[in-house]
This record gives sequence, structure tokens and C-alpha cells, in this order.
Amino acid sequence: MKAPACWISLLCLATVIAEDMPYGVEFVAGIRSGYLQKGLNLADDLIDLQFQSNITLNKSTTLTVAAWQGAEISGAFQEFGAQVGLTKDYKAFSLSAELSYYSFESTIMESGAEFMLGGDYYFSDYFSLYAGVGYHDGAESIVGQAGISGTQRLNDDSFLELKAELNVADSYFGRDGLYALTSRLSYTYNVNSTFSLTPFAAATIPLDDGSSDLSGGVWIEVFF
Repeated sequence: MKAPACWISLLCLATVIAEDMPYGVEFVAGIRSGYLQKGLNLADDLIDLQFQSNITLNKSTTLTVAAWQGAEISGAFQEFGAQVGLTKDYKAFSLSAELSYYSFESTIMESGAEFMLGGDYYFSDYFSLYAGVGYHDGAESIVGQAGISGTQRLNDDSFLELKAELNVADSYFGRDGLYALTSRLSYTYNVNSTFSLTPFAAATIPLDDGSSDLSGGVWIEVFF
């Protein structure tokens, strides 16, 4: 589930990745040993499904529509989410707006909508900085994130991606200020033009009184 993991913004793929993956519809199924969102540990394990469609409005503008469902294997946590995003690309950077709705069965998070504005600056086809700020009405909180993303092509069919992100908020479900550093290392192997496998490892380092967390998993991605 790429959208909430962030995981991984839906609208912040490096150019080198986009070259390998056809435009259109993407279906993702995944399993992971833990599930975190914005530095909060929500489940000990998770099976998740995601659907995403990218619609090119013109040469520089893309509309993204996504929906996902996740369920904890060993517990009662469940999540449903939906998102609509718009991205405008310029020569060396892009701007995005995302409206998401999250429905949780959780003692930590409250269901609600979130609106985010963000931007990416591309130093090259393999390296970018990104930042975003928004409002989550379930937490009644302003939320923000800033991070760095790097991609290294290994061969014609595979690449590595590393992301590191700082999370900041104004009273976001008990977290305040600059509260967590999250990171994820993933390896993607494109089996063919319509199918890929992505194992990954993720870590969260608290910057307040929270607890650190390590997790791993794999995504299976099908493109139409």
C-alpha cells in the first residue's frame, strides 16, 4: 500500500522510475511485518491492497485517483483510504495537491479527511528533495513532512530507492513538534512491463518520547 506508507507519496516518483512503468492503472498487493503512518505504529503486521490510476491532463499535469484497504493479520486494526491528487510538473520541480480520506478501526487514530500541499525539487533523475504541509481534521492538527529521495538503477530491470523523512505536527494524535524520522529502503525488480516485485525495509526513529520501530515487507505490483 504505497499511499499511506509514506509512504511513499503517490505523486513523488522519480523520473527514472516513471520511465520503467507504463501510465494507466496500477494494482498493488502487499504484506508487511508492521505498519506505520507518519511515524505512528498502527499495526504489528498488515495485508493491504491498493488501486491507483494516473490520468494525464496535459504534458505537465497529472490527476491521480487511488483507494486502499488494509487489515492486521494478528489483530483487529483495519484501514480504508481514498485519495485524489493533482500534480503540475515544471523543469526541475513539481507542485502537488492531495485530498485524502482515512477510515480507521484503531484506538490511536481518528477517521477523517486530510488536505496536503507539497512540492518536489529534482537535482537529477536520481535524487530529489520534497516537502508538504496540510491539515488533518480527524486530529484537528496541522501536519508537515520534509524528506529526501534517492534512486539508483542497478540494471534495465531493477533499481534501489532510499527515502528519509522528518515528520512534524501540531498535536497529531499525541505527537507534537518535530517528532519522528522515518526511512525506507526498497528494491524493485520489473519482471516484465506489467508486473514487478518490491521488497522493502522501513525504520522509524522517534525524536520525542516515542519508541523506535523496524519492519519489512513486499509489494506485488501489476500495471495495465
